Amino acid sequence: MMKAAVTPISLVLIVAIVMAMIAMAYAWGMPMIEKRVSSTNFGSAENLAKRLDKSITDIVSAGGGKEDFSIPFGSVKVIPYDAEDPDNNSMILTFVMPQPLAIDRSTLYLGTVSFMDVDKETGVYGRSYPSVTTLKTESAGEDFLYTLKMHYRELETVSSPQKGYKVALRSAKSSGTSSIVITFGDTKVTAGGAVSGGDLTTTYVDVNVY
Repeated sequence: MMKAAVTPISLVLIVAIVMAMIAMAYAWGMPMIEKRVSSTNFGSAENLAKRLDKSITDIVSAGGGKEDFSIPFGSVKVIPYDAEDPDNNSMILTFVMPQPLAIDRSTLYLGTVSFMDVDKETGVYGRSYPSVTTLKTESAGEDFLYTLKMHYRELETVSSPQKGYKVALRSAKSSGTSSIVITFGDTKVTAGGAVSGGDLTTTYVDVNVY
């Protein structure tokens, strides 16, 4: 009788131990898996931003061209050059991930921006990059919202007479989650339009999001 009673109790203990081990593995393993997925997804978003930026600068340098991109996840919004918005002349990628890759509510500068370029609306022509890319992270319920912004600013020549050069974003279809089409627009020279007071050459690039 005693032997028969021991067997089911032993089985219950074994099952309980196994379930506890599974729960511990899940509790420890899921954050690592989520962190890896978040890191992979962020890498994909950062790569898209770099490709978009390179396409825009290449098209401006060539004086023509067109290129299409797919949006792997999240959404993209274009805030045109002439918009009455603090973020005007910017392309913004937003996406949600379960793990933070930066301090909550922090803003990081990415890519080719040097320390001297941080938070400057103008750069030095021939030395500074025309865009400033930032990453902002903030809580969104149990997840985290990432905002990756590429902002285009004016570049000024150093030698006299000083001149300014600027990439200007235009958009007939400014937001979407599927694809992005970048096309060369046109170039306009405005006498006295540069920050320095010299002539400003503005190259328009049409960025339409679907």
